[in-house]
Amino acid sequence: MLLRLTGAGTDAKVMPSCARGYGVPDTLAQAQVVFSTLQPASPGGPETPTAAAKSVQGVWRHVELAPQHPFDLQAGDCELVEQFRDNVLPLFATRNVSSQISCVPHQQSGSYQLSFDVFAAPALAKGA
Repeated sequence: MLLRLTGAGTDAKVMPSCARGYGVPDTLAQAQVVFSTLQPASPGGPETPTAAAKSVQGVWRHVELAPQHPFDLQAGDCELVEQFRDNVLPLFATRNVSSQISCVPHQQSGSYQLSFDVFAAPALAKGA
């Protein structure tokens, strides 16, 4: 969900792995994440014909993450949003990043608010 909201390509894949199995708390849980994202073109435009052929339209889109915004995020997702901000968000072209995250480790408490503009593909019209 976080990758989709941030504008990752439709080819995004998340492959979780846990030493103790799924549905059981695990201190060694990890995930391999593979996705594509857009980067703004340099001011002079594409330098090579290959780069020009791969160019696509992109727009700056505002994203806000907080408990219940979007609805699927809960207070217990505080550490997830914090790790997303620190490890995944830098892979996207972003600007105006604002972060207020105060998590209590291993608890369903704390607070978070993360907002940013991300360079992503334009949203498709409904029915498209």
